[in-house]
Amino acid sequence: MILEKLTKMKTTLSRLMNSGLLIAGAAVAAATLLPNTAQAFTVNFGANSASSNNPATGSSATIDFNFTDVMGGVKLDLSVINTTGQITPFGAGATESSLVRFVFDIPDEVTNVTSLNLGGIFTSFLFDSNNIQEQPFSNNGVNFGAFNGEFDVEIARGGNPNNALTEGNSTTVSLLLTSALNASSLEQLFFDGIFADDPTDSEEALRVATRFQAVEGGGNNGASDKLLQEFDDDDDDNVSVPEPSAIAGLVFLAGGLAVSRRRQAK
Repeated sequence: MILEKLTKMKTTLSRLMNSGLLIAGAAVAAATLLPNTAQAFTVNFGANSASSNNPATGSSATIDFNFTDVMGGVKLDLSVINTTGQITPFGAGATESSLVRFVFDIPDEVTNVTSLNLGGIFTSFLFDSNNIQEQPFSNNGVNFGAFNGEFDVEIARGGNPNNALTEGNSTTVSLLLTSALNASSLEQLFFDGIFADDPTDSEEALRVATRFQAVEGGGNNGASDKLLQEFDDDDDDNVSVPEPSAIAGLVFLAGGLAVSRRRQAK
């Protein structure tokens, strides 16, 4: 009789432990997957970009847009890489350059932008200023003059261009976006605008542009160049990426299920 009671108690405890693992895993996954999920996509500047030069110098870059819900709004992390000389050569075949400035538009749903961290390379931040201009943008018959070269946000490095973001190097700039929308909704608005079907539609499209100086290699000798983003939203490059904590929650949940199945099999 005593042995039978002990066996029942052991079985009950085992079931409670299994249920606890499942509930804990589900709670972690739910908490991390819902409002705090980071969203990300990549914007490319290269052979398919509109350039201020004809031919383009061959300078290139990528900027990752990463959105995360935080206290007070949505944090936008901009991971910038100067890929000049790191990709298939195009234009005049640049091998060296300094990325001295990048600018971009924001959707109307963002009411304010503040700087959190300029990444140690860039030294200047401007939001909604009449001084944010980059012209001209025309290449291969595509004229972006209708935009008047005005942008909403500017991140720049003044002074000697060699102190800016040189080829093969990267940095991350962090901004705080004020909006009634969460990270996922803002990511979708930015994505739809940056990869708009009609990039010349000033009502729909959002533009991102980069400026390079001290461009060398190929047919360049101290040249400068401005590139507008490539509008091809390659699904392999532009994907939403969950935060590591969300992945951990799913692993924890899967672990609970695995333990449950093993014990049931016994």
